[in-house]
Amino acid sequence: MLKKLSILSKNRKTSAFIDIAGLLITATLIVIIVIAIFAWIQPNRAKARDTKRIFELNTLKTALQLYYMDKGYYPTSTQWCSIEAEETKEPEKAKEPEKAKEECAGFAKRFRLALEPYLGEIPKDPRYPETENGKIYSYQYKTISDGQEYKIHADLERQVAYEAYSGGGAQIGYGTSPPPGVTPGTDYPPTVLTHPALPMGGDVWKLRGEIIALGPGGLAVERGFEWGTQEGGPYNLGFWTEYGSFPAYPFEHIQGGFVHPLGTCIQYYYRAKARDSKGGWGYGLDIPLQVCPAEWELF
Repeated sequence: MLKKLSILSKNRKTSAFIDIAGLLITATLIVIIVIAIFAWIQPNRAKARDTKRIFELNTLKTALQLYYMDKGYYPTSTQWCSIEAEETKEPEKAKEPEKAKEECAGFAKRFRLALEPYLGEIPKDPRYPETENGKIYSYQYKTISDGQEYKIHADLERQVAYEAYSGGGAQIGYGTSPPPGVTPGTDYPPTVLTHPALPMGGDVWKLRGEIIALGPGGLAVERGFEWGTQEGGPYNLGFWTEYGSFPAYPFEHIQGGFVHPLGTCIQYYYRAKARDSKGGWGYGLDIPLQVCPAEWELF
């Protein structure tokens, strides 16, 4: 009888151990699944927020054009000011806080009142007033002194930035402040953005980039594109550049005619680039581009 009880006791302990081990394995699997889902969701959320930023800046661009048609000038701010700052009363969220405190105080309210007849509610950055790794999640606005040109700037999460501006507003700069992470007083390259390519028909596509800020070397002396089949490089399958004196402004290149050797789709990655005489090359983030010979070819 005692032997039977001893065996039953051992069986219970073994069963309890198996139950605990099973619970630990199940909990571990749940954690792994949750982490995988979170890792998949986060980039998609960032992409959705960037899409919203681009849409809202273009909406603001339309409203500002209507305002200009009525008034003959744009709402004026000669410093970089946040258009959302009215809500938290924090003008220091502007790109140039040392210069902007006086002018930006009350600017968001003036901006809202100016555009209400054309827009209604003024949009705000989805993550306002957060900052991260030198990025300011706020829609920043600046004009030249007479209000005849403007630029709106938004930091993106998956690329450097997106901007909307008037005809000559692309050349409105950010003062002498270097990009985030660059020590003041040192040389640094132009800041470059890569835009998605546009189909031109057949085997021809338009590659698009933009110099959004110049380095201390002034005008860029060379700009172009490079491409390869691996994300992050090497970009060893081709390149195109042009020489000259280039301001902060969009640029593009039409490329086509490449005969695909395999007759199947291949994922390419391309990026825009520009350099000045002091800071060297600046690069935009690469953008995926799937090449399918039955429909179109990039090169």
